[in-house]
Parts: sequence; structure tokens; C-alpha cells
Amino acid sequence: MRLNTGAGTFGAATIWPVGTCGTGDLITMDVDSDGDQDVLLTDFLGCTSFDSPWVWIRRNNGDATFANPYVIVYDTSPKEMAAADFNGDGRQDLATIHANGLRIVRALGNGQFSPYEPHPIVDSPHGLIAADLSGDGAPDVATANIRGAWEGTISICMNDGSGALGAPVTIRSAFSTSVSPIGQLVAEDADLDGDRDLMLMSYGGQDILVYENDGNGGFALQRRYVIGAAPSDFRCLDFTGDGRVDLGAVIGLPPANLNRRFVVAGGIQRDPADVQTPGIRSGSQLLTASGANPFRDFTELTFSTSARANVRLTVHDVSGREVAVLLDGTLGMGEHAVSGDGRSRSGDRLPAGVYLARLSTPVGTASARLVLM
Repeated sequence: MRLNTGAGTFGAATIWPVGTCGTGDLITMDVDSDGDQDVLLTDFLGCTSFDSPWVWIRRNNGDATFANPYVIVYDTSPKEMAAADFNGDGRQDLATIHANGLRIVRALGNGQFSPYEPHPIVDSPHGLIAADLSGDGAPDVATANIRGAWEGTISICMNDGSGALGAPVTIRSAFSTSVSPIGQLVAEDADLDGDRDLMLMSYGGQDILVYENDGNGGFALQRRYVIGAAPSDFRCLDFTGDGRVDLGAVIGLPPANLNRRFVVAGGIQRDPADVQTPGIRSGSQLLTASGANPFRDFTELTFSTSARANVRLTVHDVSGREVAVLLDGTLGMGEHAVSGDGRSRSGDRLPAGVYLARLSTPVGTASARLVLM
């Protein structure tokens, strides 16, 4: 670990001997609800003769040091993790995927978790996300899977709003079944219609598949983007500054004559006619972070309405949980500007990170990404 000096540089590395059978996924989350980020590590890779069914946790002491590790014990080895407040109690819970399905443990607020809840997935999960896919403010879960030897699938478990996850709904690949192994699964608003679409990277298929959200958590394949041999990692960001989500991927596998490089696919979006609505502007100007972004203490969001309408402007964290309400009322026709100060509904300062501002009117929704420093 290297700590930020505050001047855009990082200090000397602190190395932790983990003493595990092997290391797998690494994430940070606030396990004890004290406002700082703790470190979690799966004990997965490196064990070939037996399971290593643990997630290791090191709690942040709040002074750039970390406490001794302790573990969450499962029945089988966890592969990947995702943190989200599934039941809306203000505490981050933990989702993990295993060879035989999904597990959820509920945060108790003191660094400990409830016993795991098993959620079977028919196919073998290899990728995991927790995000609000239905637009109800509650984080859902999606997994990228391998069926049999080669076929790729996606399984989606919807949150009923109370924190309970429904039975998985599975989407099968519409293209070649030779997509093993499946890589990352990402949820982003690719077509700028206010909901999160799913993007799945396939190592064997050498592509990224984009599945369009219908606004209710249903998905249909929009397009396949071939990105090159041996993709190992990808990000969905606005690389070109045009307000649209681009796909950036690391490809290649040296030294096997596949030179490693970074490729970017231009912004992916519906035809503009599909996203226009009479109440709010279309395209990248639906909702604009016109103030500082990234920001520390203040930013401004602008939008327009073509008629008098009820408008709600909210801020959501990366799991989809609503953390702030910036506007909830009736506005007349015209241009509007709303300020945000990086604070929650209760007035507490939000943790630094990426947030999504969501504008809702009777005729549609729009979103803009915010980065709080």
C-alpha cells in the first residue's frame, strides 16, 4: 500500500505479509461503519489441492495503519467480491461468488457479518457486480458465468427492496459459444437513457458484449464490440470528453507474439432519436455537471425543461443507493441550475469517490457522473 501525500504523489510502499494460501480479489469497503475504508482480500488463487474458504479483513485504524487481519469463513473458496447496502440500513454488506453460486453476508456495523446466505447459480460464476439495475434505488446483483466448457451467460438477481434477492434470471450469449473464460462484468449507462446497461468482456471471444437495460431490469443484447486478442481488463469511461461512455481495454498476452496494448472503442449510444423526450434535452446535455468535476466542496448541475414539470434530482453511490436529494419539486420551462455540496441527506460529508446524479421527470430520466475528492 502507498498512501497519497496530498501533492499528487505517493509515499513509500507498506508491504503486508498475508500468510494466505494465495491471493485473489482485493476491494475496500467500510466494514465497521466508522467512515474509513477497510481492506478485504479473498484467499483463492494458489491452492490446488484444497479449498481456502476465507475472506481476510484488515480494519482501518483511521491513522493510516491497519489492525491485524481476521476472516469471514465460507463453505467454498470465494472468487470475487462486491460491497453494497442491500437492505438499506446504512451499512455495506458483502457479496461473493463461488464455484457453486453467490453468497451474501450482512454487515452488523461492528466489523462483523451475519452467517452467509447461499444463492445458487446454475452456471459457474466468474464475474460479479452489485448495482441498481431496475432503477428503484436498491442494489441488485449480476454475475458473469460459464456454462459447461465454453458457453457464457449472465445471471441477474433482483433486490425486492427489502434486501432479499430473487431467483436468478439468466441471459445466454447471442454469439459464439466459444467465449471461455468470461472476464469482467460492468454496469454503466452506455446509451444515456438514465439506467445502467451491462457490459461483459470475453477473453476467448475477444470482445465486449453490451446488453441494453429496458428500464425495468430487463436486458437485450445491443451490440458486440470486437476489441482484439486476449483482453484481460477493461473500463467504461468518457475517454474523449464528449459525454458518452467509451470502452477501453487492455489486450495482448506477451510473450506469445501478442503485443500488449490499450485500445479504446468510441462512445456507444442509441440513435439520438431514441433518447429524446419532450421534457428534457437529449444526448450528452440531458444533465450536465457544469461546475467543478471532480469537486471537493461545491459543484453545479444544469438541465432544461420544455414545460412545467415535477422534477427530482438525486445522488446515488456506485451501488445504486440514494445518498442525497438535491431537488424535489415543480419547475417551469427553461434552463435550471442546482448546486451540490458533497453531503448526504443527513448533512454528513460523503466519502470521496464516484457518484451518479439522476434527474427524473414525468417524461424521462437522465444521469451525470460526479467525482467527489
